Amino acid sequence: MAPFRVTQALSKCKIARNSIMFRMLHNDSSNILSDVPKAGILRQTLNQNNATKIDPRTYQAPDFHPSGIQEASIGRNQQGSADVVMQTYGSWHKRSMTGGAAWIMQDDHLQVIHGGCLQNYGVSALQMEVLACFHGIEWARVHRFHNVSIYTNSCNLVQLLQGSIPLDIALISKIQEIRYQALLLNWCCVKKVPKSQVRHAFNAAVACRAGVFPPSMF
Repeated sequence: MAPFRVTQALSKCKIARNSIMFRMLHNDSSNILSDVPKAGILRQTLNQNNATKIDPRTYQAPDFHPSGIQEASIGRNQQGSADVVMQTYGSWHKRSMTGGAAWIMQDDHLQVIHGGCLQNYGVSALQMEVLACFHGIEWARVHRFHNVSIYTNSCNLVQLLQGSIPLDIALISKIQEIRYQALLLNWCCVKKVPKSQVRHAFNAAVACRAGVFPPSMF
């Protein structure tokens, strides 16, 4: 039900934009979001639980390990096993230059979701993916996880971290920050996975980029 409501809200955003551009009509954001209750949208979309605290001693990482995927090991050690799996996703709209980035940890043991999302102006979807990866690693480190697996749907992000493709000048600083944060961890591996395995981060990034809900930490 929640994904349907988010999709409905995004459709209304597009209709409102077209009305402003081509018909010179005024649209109030309250009309666009009337079908999405503000108080419950994060909970409906992300199964949010703000009251739950994270304990690395009891957290259980998801028990699946995709095969045949690209990955970049960027922590202090090249080998390890994940204490936590972070989903990351970056969404970007070319015309408005507006992007959304999300980093999500799903705790299957407690059935809750933690992480955050933000809205930012950018020049590419890859820039948003890099931003999401940085915040995902930083979030895990701050919450005292030492062996971190980052799931991303971006092949280019993994290749950037591998050093197998040229580094865009707009991304140099943030890639360096990712490498610095990762070296503070015992093990950190960024893996390319199907979009279905980052669906929570995808929902959060798209909704945040579109302004359906504000930047949040949960």
